[in-house]
Amino acid sequence: FMLYFGTQDILKGDLANARAIATVANFFEQWVAISSHKTQYDWYWPKIHELYNADEHTLVSYFRNRISCTCLDDKHREVRAIKKMGICCNLRCSLPERKLQRSGLESCEQCRHVHYCSRKCQKNDWKRHKEACLGVAAKINVFDAQVAQCQSAYDDAYRTSVQLQQKKAKCMNEKNVEAQAKKHIEAGIAPSDAHELVQAELEAAMKQIEIDFDVAEVRRTKAWNALHATKMPKVDYPKTRGQEVRPETTYHI
Repeated sequence: FMLYFGTQDILKGDLANARAIATVANFFEQWVAISSHKTQYDWYWPKIHELYNADEHTLVSYFRNRISCTCLDDKHREVRAIKKMGICCNLRCSLPERKLQRSGLESCEQCRHVHYCSRKCQKNDWKRHKEACLGVAAKINVFDAQVAQCQSAYDDAYRTSVQLQQKKAKCMNEKNVEAQAKKHIEAGIAPSDAHELVQAELEAAMKQIEIDFDVAEVRRTKAWNALHATKMPKVDYPKTRGQEVRPETTYHI
């Protein structure tokens, strides 16, 4: 219902109320992602702060990406030329309202949670940011390990499925069937009995392959779901290095 009322406020031109609704909506989005779906490792406060002070392009895009109708399509075309603005996380930043075009901001590489307009602002904010940065970075390491584990499980299950499909195709190959029948005939079995034996062996092998394939597909589906349940939400900002960067390292903005 928040998306509905936020969309209506944008269409009526009440951007202040739409910003407030977007802020609350994103708070609940993150709360569900962290506590219930486990798709987010920690609160992403800069996004909430950004929505609270959002420019019209950012605000319209936020609601438009979350509604199923086309109510905001025309409005989005109107505001598309407006530059999306981000906020430098250095509280002592000299920029007006600490705002800069979002494409000019870069994020801390360690925590991926705070964004700066320059290396100078990053350095000046390190004393305040350090404790939170290290805490979030530790959570990211655990989160990344979970993603890697799920990815490995999916890859193993996928390889098993492919191998079973190849094995099935090999069993169905006429040349392979004839070769098996020939071996039985050479062992003294009558040709008709040899072909019946091969057919029985083929049916048994195919049945086992189908069972193994079903098991592998169940494993693959579970791994796929687990993998996508642990995928880190995309951050819209490019990355830069954390405060551990040496002074001679170039910082591009």
